[in-house]
Amino acid sequence: MLRPEQKAKSVLARMKRGGVSVRRLLVLALAVSAIVKDDPIRPMGTPGEFRLMQLGKRCLRLRGCSGYHAVYGPHGRYDRYPRSAGLFVRCLGKLVEDACDSALIHLDTILEAKQAAFGAAPIPQHLL
Repeated sequence: MLRPEQKAKSVLARMKRGGVSVRRLLVLALAVSAIVKDDPIRPMGTPGEFRLMQLGKRCLRLRGCSGYHAVYGPHGRYDRYPRSAGLFVRCLGKLVEDACDSALIHLDTILEAKQAAFGAAPIPQHLL
């Protein structure tokens, strides 16, 4: 039985073998961190925990790192992913975040540019 850290590292190895680019992981880390930081309704729980879990889940959904994928024709496709829960998902998110740490320090600049172009994130109507 593998420990969660070992499982997370094996997922990263499958990503590398599957051809997932480092740039894609960087964009994913920036996008998830920006969305969580820009959210007007903060998630509950331990600070940073939600972000790490969401980053780990998004990484698991990348092609080539997990799941069963079959193509049945030009418009037929079947994708099945394992349940993305557990300690190893958090470890995977932490590994990717640590690797992208030098770019994540510019997250505030990215959010300022986004807010200048599109405005602040709206509050959902059902919460007003």
